[in-house]
Amino acid sequence: EAEAEPVAALQDAQWEEVNTKLDLAKAYEEMGDLEGARELLQEVVGEGPVDLVEQARTILDRIGG
Repeated sequence: EAEAEPVAALQDAQWEEVNTKLDLAKAYEEMGDLEGARELLQEVVGEGPVDLVEQARTILDRIGG
């Protein structure tokens, strides 16, 4: 069980980073930088957990990604 804690902490840190990319992509979209948003959203799709991937795909559909 003690070995699982560092893995969980590492995964939490990774999800936090992916979540930050998703937030940044939303900000890029609002600023009109759709290409920048697309790049970040594609990273989220490749790296993120299911809930963040679904959000990223929804935004990609909306902006034509």
